[in-house]
Amino acid sequence: MADPVAILDIDETEVTVTVLDGDGVTVDGVGAVGPPGAIGATGPTGPVGATGPTGPAGATGPTGVTGPTGADSAVPGPTGATGPTGSIGATGPTGAASTVAGPTGATGPAGATGPTGATGAVGPAGLEWRGAWDAGTAYVADDAVSYGGSSWFAIVPSTSEAPADPSDFWQAMALEGSAGATGPAGATGPTGPVGATGATGPIGATGPAGATGPQGTAGAVGATGPTGPTGATGPTGPEGDPGIVVQDAEPAGPHDTGDLWIDTNEDGADLLMPRAFLGAPTSAPAAGDLVASQVSFSLNEAGDLLTFTVKYSDGTTVKTGTVALV
Repeated sequence: MADPVAILDIDETEVTVTVLDGDGVTVDGVGAVGPPGAIGATGPTGPVGATGPTGPAGATGPTGVTGPTGADSAVPGPTGATGPTGSIGATGPTGAASTVAGPTGATGPAGATGPTGATGAVGPAGLEWRGAWDAGTAYVADDAVSYGGSSWFAIVPSTSEAPADPSDFWQAMALEGSAGATGPAGATGPTGPVGATGATGPIGATGPAGATGPQGTAGAVGATGPTGPTGATGPTGPEGDPGIVVQDAEPAGPHDTGDLWIDTNEDGADLLMPRAFLGAPTSAPAAGDLVASQVSFSLNEAGDLLTFTVKYSDGTTVKTGTVALV
């Protein structure tokens, strides 16, 4: 047999129990309602509902009863707007003549210029203005000049007579007045526009050299630059001094100034030169002449090296050198 099953049906006043036994037979029974259970915990607040539509406007209420009139205000109200201008009234009667003179009226505008009058008679001759007085100018009577800040006119002819007061030649017209008191400084005028840049001034004199500053640290050696191109070949220089001719025998003539040779015959080494080399170009050079007073030489201990010095007759050294002897 299967286990029984109980089915509960609960309403407000009773509980209906339906029991089904293992054979499916229904057994009904009604029990009393049990005591109320404990109040469950409050559930969470639900979401706020959507705002409902605005209701229709109510009807206008009746007008209230008018209240009593208030007391007069002690504060004057604002002045009302100016009313329109009234029409001009009729002209009143003319008053009696006044015994007091009225104020003088404003000056009227200038009248038009009248016609030019007739030319008057020629007057006496006036002064002739001659400008600043000059000592080299000849002046005649009635010549007027300026001098020393004053103006003068000549009363008699003169030359090189400076105006003065008193003077037999000049009469003062207007003397220079004394300097007036310095007036107050005027207000500073507005700043003028910036002028154009002036020309560059000359370079000033070089100032004295300043003290030598301390030597700075040596900078790093820069990389070697590339080799520049080979320059153009320069012009051929002048022909050099032919120098001293050294050989075993007298060279073929004619000999010229500067010729020198070594004769290494069996008698020893002789130093030979023509006289023309020693400053006697007017004498014909004689081949083989020995001028011992103008030539000095010495041999080393081994006898194989000759050192010589050649001088002009004034003692000036011309040539020095050595000759190896074989």
